[in-house]
Amino acid sequence: MNYRLVAIRVLYYSLAFASLTGIIAVFAPTNSSILGRLLGTAIATGISAGFMLIAIKGLENPKTRPFGAAIGLIICIVLTLIYFTIWLDEIALVSNKAIGHLALTSVVVFFCGIPLTIGARLITNKQWKLSGYFLMFCWTLLIVLWIFDIWRGAIGTYNYIEAIAIPIAWCSPVSVLLLLRWPKSVPALILLTITCVIWQWYGVTVNDWKENSIPLAAIFIIGWIPCFISLWYLLNLRREAYAIRKSEVAATTIASLALAFCFAYAWTDLTGNESGILFQFAISSSILGGTSVLAVFITQVLTMSMYVVQSSVPLHAICPRCEDKIILQQGKSTCPTCNLHFKVLFESPNCRACEYDLSGTDKKLCPECGEPISTTTLQ
Repeated sequence: MNYRLVAIRVLYYSLAFASLTGIIAVFAPTNSSILGRLLGTAIATGISAGFMLIAIKGLENPKTRPFGAAIGLIICIVLTLIYFTIWLDEIALVSNKAIGHLALTSVVVFFCGIPLTIGARLITNKQWKLSGYFLMFCWTLLIVLWIFDIWRGAIGTYNYIEAIAIPIAWCSPVSVLLLLRWPKSVPALILLTITCVIWQWYGVTVNDWKENSIPLAAIFIIGWIPCFISLWYLLNLRREAYAIRKSEVAATTIASLALAFCFAYAWTDLTGNESGILFQFAISSSILGGTSVLAVFITQVLTMSMYVVQSSVPLHAICPRCEDKIILQQGKSTCPTCNLHFKVLFESPNCRACEYDLSGTDKKLCPECGEPISTTTLQ
């Protein structure tokens, strides 16, 4: 099946529909609501076209095909729901309540689709495949639960569905990071599961946390431990060669303290002992923790993407036109005999098969995949 062709057809069909609304707008009465609906349809179609371009780009590469397919499917569903929301209001048989449910459903599908597409991207990596499938399962389940909650009219009221959905939504990112180190992360995953179960039980049965402050404190303490471990795993996704150990330890410590302050403030707020000082510490530590983690990420990315310093030794070659010996420098050059123009760019030494960074290696084979490498690549 040509997934790219299907996505392109959907894209052009939606643009054709938007163009049709523009033509209809010429004949629509100026004092009616049809003009606003036509404009809303065109805007929604234009935004969806941008996402469909991303989907088409992803479908072209087998490694990113699940990612592109997930984006395309979610956008098609959301766009269809938006069309129904905009135009079904004109039909007297459809109630305003149903229109509101359609609108909420489109919002749920769109925002829950973001982590779902991230999971689709992760499954193409061998190391992250388990995390990707888990993330896709969790957020597909959340879409089903919340849509069911919307259409039965119980959205906004705490019930058994939300008691299941909310812990899954908050804990799934932590679980994904822990699964990156499976099976070493089994103890942390068990603690996270215990936290979810306790929270679900007390969230449904307890009406006043003031009388149950100790179980609430246990929930936050047990939940903080896997969060701390997942932060450490997050900053250790890089290869060992790019480790910035002291900075990673410092960033993990600051971010973990920020989580601790946030949990402590949440405990005081739920138990009726709200503390202004604790709130200030939670805000300030969250800012410091977020910036420190971001700084480590940026440093790791810059380290992994560094290019090799240009060598002062010129490149000796033979001109393909006149077959004279020439010397080529970095950048643009010209053959002095036949005036043939050259442009030489020295790229970073990456393996041609797996793109592994070969900086500093003296081996004849790629350490990652075993592909033979040229010694000139490393100069």
